[in-house]
Amino acid sequence: MPKLFFLRPASFISARLCLMALLIVGLASCGKKVDLKDPKHYQKGPISFNYPANWSIDQEQADDDIQYIVIESPGSGLFVVQAHTSAYAMDLNDFAEWFSEEAAANMPIVKRSIGEFTPIEALPSKALKAGIAEDFSISLFGQQVPHKAAYYLAEEGDLHAFIITQYREDISTELAPGYKLIFDTLKVAPL
Repeated sequence: MPKLFFLRPASFISARLCLMALLIVGLASCGKKVDLKDPKHYQKGPISFNYPANWSIDQEQADDDIQYIVIESPGSGLFVVQAHTSAYAMDLNDFAEWFSEEAAANMPIVKRSIGEFTPIEALPSKALKAGIAEDFSISLFGQQVPHKAAYYLAEEGDLHAFIITQYREDISTELAPGYKLIFDTLKVAPL
């Protein structure tokens, strides 16, 4: 399996922080309503999109071959983009399973289940080629919190981008307008 951005030794700590952010954000209480009035714009390298004014870029790293962005909602939603050259390409199914296993292994305080993976038929953006959904739970002190994740693949020229959304199941309708804004404006340019 090719090494991806957050498996590189220099970036491994960032990976752990990102995975911990998935936990913390996933267990946090609901946040503010999605603010679509004056969206922010992200443009760096081959990736661009708009995102809600009250969401923030929590992590961002890039080098010559790879770009990694984590966008966080005020409550418990994440939107992750990991773009890289074809030298690091892998199958979407393999990526989704790998990411889920890594997330479960790197959450020391809680237990994250690994869910069933099912294909996503209706993709939320024309930039996407394929999608896989995962239903899983995060358990803390015996309390199960149902979550959903979706893994998508966008390809353009020599660029491969994995996009991940993750949220608590009970707030999916609250986050939907924010995810829609990002997907509607997502552009992946060839390298």
